Amino acid sequence: MRVFITWAHSGEDWPDERAELWKGQVEQFAELLESAGIDEVLLDLWVANERDTNWNTWGPNQIDEADYVLIMMNDPWAQRWSGRNNPKVGAGVVAEANALHGLFNEDQAEFQQKVRLVRLPSSTGDRIPRDLSGVKSLTVSSLTPEGIGDVLRDLNNEPRRIPSAGSPGTGSQAGALTGFRDGDMLLLRFRDFHAGVRTLEEHEKLIASNPRAGRLVGMVEEGC
Repeated sequence: MRVFITWAHSGEDWPDERAELWKGQVEQFAELLESAGIDEVLLDLWVANERDTNWNTWGPNQIDEADYVLIMMNDPWAQRWSGRNNPKVGAGVVAEANALHGLFNEDQAEFQQKVRLVRLPSSTGDRIPRDLSGVKSLTVSSLTPEGIGDVLRDLNNEPRRIPSAGSPGTGSQAGALTGFRDGDMLLLRFRDFHAGVRTLEEHEKLIASNPRAGRLVGMVEEGC
């Protein structure tokens, strides 16, 4: 699996101390992905000393070749995505944002499958641009192996486990752990991205296999 990380190195009004702290957090996150077994993690910091790197094309090329693109979402990156940044700074991230705009225009399904927004603990309060609100957003609760669990589960396509009836932790305790209570209804919003795979039918099978599941309400958006 090839994962590319795109991030803004600094905000326009950030002091050096804040920029260094952010840089350390992004690099620590990348190292945690590597330690967790991700085959190839691509971060510009790790090739910064390579003399032949063309920064005008390096990031966009990684976006084309990556299986996943992780956007370290914060206000400085959002400004570059939306074109609200000072045009004299952040050219590398702007090039990457433009490549992502191009991917969205060419193939919305591939964009949705490939791109993830990641919010590190220091950026959870920053706003997501409205035109990225439909992209899957993942939160890192802490820069630890446990804290990046949601990111790893998503990259490895491993759903969260919901305890079955009769297993330890069911009842009110399970409701607290999963965020749902007995009798709650879950509304799923979906598209059929893959030929031959009927998303709603596959979800119904999963729900039917869970004794604690209620009924499924689907919002069909084929062709949107």
